[in-house]
Amino acid sequence: LHFYADNTSALATIFDPKPRAGQLYAHQFHKAICGFLEGDPQRTVEIAWSPGHCNIEGNERADELAKSGTELAAPALTTRAFALRQSKERIQHAWRREWKRKPKSGHYAKRTTGIIWKGDTVQDGTWIPRRVLPTLQYSRGR
Repeated sequence: LHFYADNTSALATIFDPKPRAGQLYAHQFHKAICGFLEGDPQRTVEIAWSPGHCNIEGNERADELAKSGTELAAPALTTRAFALRQSKERIQHAWRREWKRKPKSGHYAKRTTGIIWKGDTVQDGTWIPRRVLPTLQYSRGR
């Protein structure tokens, strides 16, 4: 069985278990190849790189098939890395939407509780300027 690809990154990640984009597909490919090889000791697999866009016969057709494969329904399974990435994207999207919704006043937040540290001169309910807030947070260790 011979596999040729013009994407060196895809070839490098096939047998690399690190969390990354395409991790699930790499795992499925690895599992299928191992199953194929275990089925008969005479079977062999060759995975090789071929240069793209160099008029190699069948390369354009392979690119078309690969592109059509991206439009197929994704499997219901997911990886931890994919779930974390999607969760992070949702949180960032919500944060950006909230940030855009708020009026731009030159301040990070309105203080509503407590004193920042002993001897603080900022009273409850006053605005903390953006240029000052990072210094205050740094001095508190947060």
